[in-house]
Amino acid sequence: MKNNNAPLYLWLLWCTLCLYITTPWQYLRYPYTDNLSLPYMLYFCVVVVICIFPLLFRCVLLIVRSASKYDFTFFVKKKKGSKKSTIHLSPYADTRCPKSMRKHWDVLLSLISKAINNDEIIVMHSHLFTPARINKLIKRLKSYDLSFSVITYPRKTSLYEKLSIPFIYLLFQWSFPHLHSDGMTVVIRPLQPPHIN
Repeated sequence: MKNNNAPLYLWLLWCTLCLYITTPWQYLRYPYTDNLSLPYMLYFCVVVVICIFPLLFRCVLLIVRSASKYDFTFFVKKKKGSKKSTIHLSPYADTRCPKSMRKHWDVLLSLISKAINNDEIIVMHSHLFTPARINKLIKRLKSYDLSFSVITYPRKTSLYEKLSIPFIYLLFQWSFPHLHSDGMTVVIRPLQPPHIN
């Protein structure tokens, strides 16, 4: 679950903090005058840039997404010579709109199908996995007429994930996700078709 107002409150807090820190310094350095001097204008510009700086991350990411050929969705990690593939969701993937979520699902199903057909074991760790999403994944994979088995077990969300994931979401998606203390690990193994004598 996401708190849609949290990013706004945090940004306002950031702006207040910037003004609080920089204003006393400015008044001590440049005494008050009736004329709009260059130091005052420079100070104002610096404060504005500092305040809007956190907002630039998402804007830059949107530009990079539109210009880049790279698909900001799932990616696969695999050791050379290994039959095990680990699938990760890119931290820069857009998960805010249904259209993007449908795209991520299609990419995930394509990667898993390819791995199963190559007789590879798929491992996925995520705080996003819920029983409903796992059931949806299994149902969608079965529609591809694939032979596989699924093992799931709970996994503790690490402190690094609890700190880094909300920070990345906040900067790049302007949202603040609620992370459950327990995530899930999903292991998908291809099943060999029975031999017919």
